[in-house]
Amino acid sequence: MNGKVLAVGLVVVIAAACSTEHVGLPTAATKSVSENLAPPNCPDTISIKDRVKALFLPGNVGNAVSQIEQEINDYKHGNIAAAQVDAAQLYAYTLQQYNAGQLAGAGTPAGAAAVVALGNALFCNAGLSVKLSPNLTDNAVAIVPAGKDTIVKTGTTNAAVHLFSAQQLPQTIVFITRLSDSAHTAACPQYSGPLCTPLAQFPPFYDYQLVPAPNLAQGAPLFTVEECVDQTQIHVPLAQLFLAHNVTDANGTNAQILPKANETLGLACDGGTSMRVNRNGLLNRFASMMSHFFVNEAYAVTGTGITGKTKSFSPFGTVDSTDFVPYLNGGWTYHTPAFTAPPAPGTGDIPGFEQASFTLDGTWVMNTSPFGNAPFGSRDANFGCAVNSQLFLNAVWPSFAQPTPTGNFDTDASTIFLMREWFFVPSNWSRNLQIGIAVDNDVEVFVNGTALTPVGQFATHEGCAAQDSFVFPVPASALVVGGENLLAIRARDRGGNSYIDARLSPAP
Repeated sequence: MNGKVLAVGLVVVIAAACSTEHVGLPTAATKSVSENLAPPNCPDTISIKDRVKALFLPGNVGNAVSQIEQEINDYKHGNIAAAQVDAAQLYAYTLQQYNAGQLAGAGTPAGAAAVVALGNALFCNAGLSVKLSPNLTDNAVAIVPAGKDTIVKTGTTNAAVHLFSAQQLPQTIVFITRLSDSAHTAACPQYSGPLCTPLAQFPPFYDYQLVPAPNLAQGAPLFTVEECVDQTQIHVPLAQLFLAHNVTDANGTNAQILPKANETLGLACDGGTSMRVNRNGLLNRFASMMSHFFVNEAYAVTGTGITGKTKSFSPFGTVDSTDFVPYLNGGWTYHTPAFTAPPAPGTGDIPGFEQASFTLDGTWVMNTSPFGNAPFGSRDANFGCAVNSQLFLNAVWPSFAQPTPTGNFDTDASTIFLMREWFFVPSNWSRNLQIGIAVDNDVEVFVNGTALTPVGQFATHEGCAAQDSFVFPVPASALVVGGENLLAIRARDRGGNSYIDARLSPAP
């Protein structure tokens, strides 16, 4: 291949022809910059040098300071592209030193934050506004020469983007930054993550920036983006999962679901193992991460993941294309009954819990996982119910051996499991919604306090729970369009096994 590509992450390499070499800094002295120069709103030269002196070991400070002076000289003389390369080189070197334990605070949150602060200052002084992350292993910064066919990957090889030579792009700086699992977007804070959509969304989330922003010619191929999903955490069927990202136009900011690509980009998608971290914050699959370069030739691709085709960039993530609240991954606030067997009829019930004005006390459990906490129930008590044998079942609703039933479900022994979930309906929403239920045994369903089951009565069910045993349409009159809505479920167990799960989705 022609030219060089610079990418940074845990292992920083320059890929040239078929060989690799670690990024280093020029050792020759450059002309000193004594002026306290800086573009508007950027840290000045002196403060950047002070950051370097605070981070680097004494033997490496000189080379780092020389690189800063080279960057400032290039920018001062109008050689912006060179200044950007200077900044990327020094940031790459900084990451190398950090991950080698050769910086002050290496391996600590404070050290990572200091590296990010230095990187932001370097790129600002090269005329770039970037969004670097203190997750220093799961990001990428690459300078791609004009017209080059290139794949840029993060350090964990869990996210990547493919730039095509046929796009005829100028020299492009590519940034991929892992966002917090709890990230939100200022334009749509009402949603569960950074994607502006009522559909269920799951981490990891990544922000992509290309500088300059691409403006593809008509007929040029779209970019391919690929991200790994953690299938040990996401139990929604893979066919329902798509990449999406935010697009802003005259109608505001909304998430756009991307068509899947016919290629993969060689990510380390292995059932989520490579994305999991141990207590020290280091990847369990360290050897796997070290064996991949972050910039690869287009033909060097293997592996799987969720792909999408796009022409613009913003935060990206995975969405369930069919559900607001999905089966198997719903994020519920719940109340579980406490009892001594056999329980009294309706043990654990709380009247009025379905109302939006209801005040939760300390007996309620909040969801804390971005992947949700459903389904709920008891482990199978030799009834052969597959749903009660799922490894990820949240077994917080114990069942009991049913005494001889009288035939009156309202007076027989039973326990009540309560669950609530808020969801947002956009102001431009026009489709009908429906709620699917999997329950063992009985259920009442409410939206904003309106009963979808007969008022004061359970919809009764016998045998093992199954998805969509009940499907209830949501009346438009029950919804707050353009606002928050409450889905509340009262589930009843009459002994044997207990189980409850639900989905909220657009009606067919």
